[in-house]
Amino acid sequence: MSPIDYNAEAIAGAIKVHAPGVVALLPQWCAINSGSTNLVGLGLMRLELERHFSTLPVRMDIIPLGPEETLDGQPLLVGHALRFTCRPEAEEQLFLCGHYDTVYEESHAFQQGQWLDANTFNAPGAIDMKGGLLTLLLALRAFEELPGHDRLGWELLIVPDEEIGSPGSIPLLREVATRHRLALVFEPAMSNGNCVRRRMGVGSFQATVTGRAAHTGRDFANGRNAIAALSRFLLKVEALNSEFPQAIFNTGFMSGGGAVNVVPDTAVARFNMRVEKVDDIPPIRARVAQLVEAANREDGIKLEWRGSFNRPPKEINPATEAMFRLYQSCALEHGVSLDWTDSGGGSDGSNLAAAGITTLDGVGPRGGNLHSEREYILVDSIAERAAIATSFMNAVAEGALHALKE
Repeated sequence: MSPIDYNAEAIAGAIKVHAPGVVALLPQWCAINSGSTNLVGLGLMRLELERHFSTLPVRMDIIPLGPEETLDGQPLLVGHALRFTCRPEAEEQLFLCGHYDTVYEESHAFQQGQWLDANTFNAPGAIDMKGGLLTLLLALRAFEELPGHDRLGWELLIVPDEEIGSPGSIPLLREVATRHRLALVFEPAMSNGNCVRRRMGVGSFQATVTGRAAHTGRDFANGRNAIAALSRFLLKVEALNSEFPQAIFNTGFMSGGGAVNVVPDTAVARFNMRVEKVDDIPPIRARVAQLVEAANREDGIKLEWRGSFNRPPKEINPATEAMFRLYQSCALEHGVSLDWTDSGGGSDGSNLAAAGITTLDGVGPRGGNLHSEREYILVDSIAERAAIATSFMNAVAEGALHALKE
């Protein structure tokens, strides 16, 4: 295969042509509330994505998801995934991934964007990850103008439920492994601009305690206080942070009881657990099972434990390291020096890596304070990261990572 006649200046030129129109979409996209359960807002955002990504030479599929089941057994409606496919017959292939939901639902106070300065935009979803979707759009528009672009086929999946653990999208992500061996995930870069190296595995769990109601004054001794029993259990879960120092155990929600003259018979807590390695999961599961069993030995108390590690840890291997080295060299072509850093956060990159795909995560734009009202994006990094991604796609088109697919 002869080399493709291109240079970094040609890519920078293509990015410069398309960047103003793409970046101008940022305030508009951030103004659309696309919280994970806001089906109307997700639908509006999906229409925007259909409109702009369908201008590329793609086949577009709209994939309905769900309904899924929540931790408390209730049905959860999620939006539609979008899949764009380009040249599936090409010898070289690359999978691209993003999401269009945010953590900010309609009831959240953070709904409006504002410019903090000429290059810093503070808005819901600005960096996580509507800015990442714009980076994708810009990179693909530039790449499709390069000589030799027809040597690379690519598939893009944009999902509506990443912020709630991708319950409806996980089967689609696993299916990707039947068609692809290389993936880029356009989650935000780390706050220092680095890509993401490893990610912790993430699990969501719920404990529901049933006790026995009784009148506080007349029959207190006959009652079994569900809140007290759950509190004892929570302290033991909190102690697991010392027992398993490489893991994280966080109680994020607790509710129960009602009138204060009644011994409460129900209490609920929800947990977030994170682990560094797949091998950490079995001993943690076993230890939690012991705590549940001990709680259920208390007289008149029943504790039900539900949940799973829906995102396994994203670990690295020599193929991932080779992929990052190539991406790093593409960044240098555009005057950007970067490294990669471990993250405690989860993403769909974890599911892709677990499915056997060599995955580079956190290739989106620079910014920070995601999942807070201080969330911001450095707007010039959209073009910067799009240029790097375009160079990387070009390198893959030339077969630079062919050995990783064997």
